[in-house]
Amino acid sequence: MILFLYTCGIRFYGGLLWLISPFHSKAKQWTKGRKGQISRIEKLIANWHEGPRIMIHAASYGEYEMSIPIISELQKTIPELKCIISFYSPSGYENVTFSDSKFVKIYLPLDTISNQRKLIELIQPDAVIFIKYEFWYNLLRVLSGNNSKSTATPYYYTSINIPEDSYLWNPLAKSLLNLIKNGRLWCHNETNMAFLKNRGIEKLELLGDTRIDKVIKNVSTHNHPILFDHTDNVKIIFGSLCPEDLDMAVDYINNNQEYNYAVAPHDVEDSFIEEIRNRLKISSVLYSRMNTESDNQNLVIIDTLGDLKFLYKGFDIAYVGGGFSKGPHNLLEPLIYGTKIICGSNIKKFPLAQDLNKKGLLLVMNNERELETHIDEAINTDENLFIKKKEAYIQDNKSRLPQLIKELQQLLNPNL
Repeated sequence: MILFLYTCGIRFYGGLLWLISPFHSKAKQWTKGRKGQISRIEKLIANWHEGPRIMIHAASYGEYEMSIPIISELQKTIPELKCIISFYSPSGYENVTFSDSKFVKIYLPLDTISNQRKLIELIQPDAVIFIKYEFWYNLLRVLSGNNSKSTATPYYYTSINIPEDSYLWNPLAKSLLNLIKNGRLWCHNETNMAFLKNRGIEKLELLGDTRIDKVIKNVSTHNHPILFDHTDNVKIIFGSLCPEDLDMAVDYINNNQEYNYAVAPHDVEDSFIEEIRNRLKISSVLYSRMNTESDNQNLVIIDTLGDLKFLYKGFDIAYVGGGFSKGPHNLLEPLIYGTKIICGSNIKKFPLAQDLNKKGLLLVMNNERELETHIDEAINTDENLFIKKKEAYIQDNKSRLPQLIKELQQLLNPNL
């Protein structure tokens, strides 16, 4: 019965997105990207005759960023490795491109048995890696070999954290939880690993957060301009700004025009960027046009995707968006540069945010009215003490990526 209701719900969801796609840009991308996809994949992998294959599923662009250290390390010892990168959200698929023919990007199909079986039988991955919390019931059934037309495929979860109040502990989700248990779970931290072990999950290893590996690499490969490097004024950046953050950010900037600002929308849609510019009382320059427009304004709108992680450098304070809805976006990207961070209150299911908050590396707002108070507190924070705390945190929480890579190497190429 649960499987029947799940499949009905999935099909209803897909139909709903199809109906609203003419009026909703993301729904249009979601449906258009999946149309005729199997034929496109067949053409792209037609020449993949030799070498192991791995499928990595990332919900969106942020999760894809977390997969990059894994892919890079595997390629060092298995150069013939073929990678299928699957996305659920257009924010990942539409903004990632590959020039290497050993890489193919796809949309994860609507989660029905027939769709997922057709995909897995076509790409024939030797292993599947899910970045964080992607629990797709029918895809896991196919990978587990739980139907007569499938053979089992090893699958892994990386940096996983399943809290005590997760729906997965509900008896109605037992069959899904059993499928997750069939995989290898590389945990986000020791606390959750111990919790999962007490709940009867056995295939556990400690990974940590591969985002730390990624932000360390960001520093080493930084080749972007440092915004407002010419001034000693306080520099504040609103990163991954969501629509629900907009009123608060606009009010603060308009009432505190003496500072330097950057605003980076989470979705770089023209309409949202135009709304931001129209509501601000001070003139701004688009980051993409800084070489052609006058760049002496004290406000930059970052209208490109993929640059924000570098542009945090040089800012004193970062407000990271999303904390008043689904949860804060990447907090490590500003932290690695020693930028003080502020976010909204929804950190209950985000162990990284909780940990940073406990260690004095993150200011968490209870409501939007606290922004000014928290910015003042960040301005008055002891810079040297903050940097020492930051360095200690980064050093103590580097991921145990080599262990995961070693296991994957042995699976993908036992002759290594």
